[in-house]
Amino acid sequence: MRKSTLLFTFFCAGLFFAQKYSISKKDSVSIDYRRSSLSTFMLDNKSIEYDDAVQNAFMTKFTPDKYNNHNLPDDTRLIPKNELNIDDVKYLENFLNEQKIGNELVAKWFNRSKKGAFDADLVLKRGFYDAKELDRKIAQNTSRGESSLGDKGAELIDNTFVIVMKSNYTNKENIAKGLGAGLSLLSQSFLQEGNQLASSLTDLTKLTTDTFGKGFWVGTKSYLFKLVWDADTRDRFYNELWADEKSITPEKKAAFDNADYFKVKFVGQTKTGADIQSSTLSGKSNEQLVERATIKSFDKAINNLQKSYDVFSVKIPVFTVDPVITIKAGMKEGIDKKSKFDVLERVIKEDGTEELVVVGKMKVDTNYPIWDNRYGADEENPNQEVDVTVLKVSKMKGDIVPGMLLMQTN
Repeated sequence: MRKSTLLFTFFCAGLFFAQKYSISKKDSVSIDYRRSSLSTFMLDNKSIEYDDAVQNAFMTKFTPDKYNNHNLPDDTRLIPKNELNIDDVKYLENFLNEQKIGNELVAKWFNRSKKGAFDADLVLKRGFYDAKELDRKIAQNTSRGESSLGDKGAELIDNTFVIVMKSNYTNKENIAKGLGAGLSLLSQSFLQEGNQLASSLTDLTKLTTDTFGKGFWVGTKSYLFKLVWDADTRDRFYNELWADEKSITPEKKAAFDNADYFKVKFVGQTKTGADIQSSTLSGKSNEQLVERATIKSFDKAINNLQKSYDVFSVKIPVFTVDPVITIKAGMKEGIDKKSKFDVLERVIKEDGTEELVVVGKMKVDTNYPIWDNRYGADEENPNQEVDVTVLKVSKMKGDIVPGMLLMQTN
């Protein structure tokens, strides 16, 4: 593809996807439903005993599979501990931008070679990945035919996110021992006074240590950032820096390396935690228990960010409608018996643009179990026989069909 054609392709796509989709109507939401891309980082915390286990879980087991994997090389994903005694948000935003992480994210999008050349293969691939049959029918009526579908990948660049996880853990045995020690002192006090409650408190002390003091709790603070891919950044990249294998020069390569306007900006933060009770996994080492609690905590952090910040929310497609309505999502995505969803339908407006319209409401059908797809659920809940979550209609205009999108509202 010639440079002029490529630039025209992205320029047209940029104009189309930069449009503002009104959500002033009560039953409409943003068109920005396509699969976002995510790059994950972790803030080093060498002060904890099982830090290596936490890091290993992050590097090898943490896979937010509702997003395109946009991770950078592992040696760049561990951020040095904040020794500057400043706010973590300020520290992380400064660090990410000083290390030119924005440049690295853009370079990955365009498959930058060692020579500094770019191509559009990944952009086109992710554009096609999200194309639905309706897109194909629309594309067949355009002069550029089905190739125009690839333009939709350009929209996805603006939905590139960075998450930084900061973790700490607690050995529940230490908490239980502290609580047990307090109960023991209390029982001794009653014993000295000849109170019959002393024996009960002694039993409670043993129960606290033996039952509740097994396993680990991992707490996680998660910080969400978004790649800045506004019109000015996009145009400067295409007009000043783009070069393919035939047109790349040392000067072009250096220009991208030195560019300082590819930034990430802070969106928001949440905190959460998860625990593992070792009595249910007696054959696991402490490192393995910490690993499991870490992954569960990280998954909960992703869910909290999705619920807290609409720009990061995930739209889930309807999987089946007969004999029951199901989705391929469950506890890992934060779904519980109280979860509710808006049903979204894609509508082509008179001007040819698209919008997602709310056409119904759904909720979890509590007559069926919720799919436990959390990390390690196959061992902790080995008897489950479901791999979907069943929903039921609360309110609906028209029929539910597979592929309709659902957005969790609580």
